[in-house]
Amino acid sequence: MEQLEDSPRHHEWVDVAYGDGETIRCFLIYPEVKEAADSVIVIHENRGLTDWVRLIGDKLAAEGFVAICPDFLTGKGPNGGGTSSFSNSDEARTAIYQLDQNKINEALDA
Repeated sequence: MEQLEDSPRHHEWVDVAYGDGETIRCFLIYPEVKEAADSVIVIHENRGLTDWVRLIGDKLAAEGFVAICPDFLTGKGPNGGGTSSFSNSDEARTAIYQLDQNKINEALDA
């Protein structure tokens, strides 16, 4: 997504550990500020962590927040991938409906 690629804000992928050795892949976006910033978790909808959701995170970072966008489909896609490993959004949506709510809550608590 061109808007995200052209963003002046630093963004990176990070793996966050939770539970019994599990990890969730997150897209992290930092605001362009020198002082400490509040953070916000950007929860994706039923099509997974799409470019649109990452762009929302970037817009929040533009407002001064550290934005973390977890991919709840981490490890659930083809070959153990996340949202981007699905061939289309319908496959991602099907996988979303199979997620364990308790695991999602554990990941959010991390």
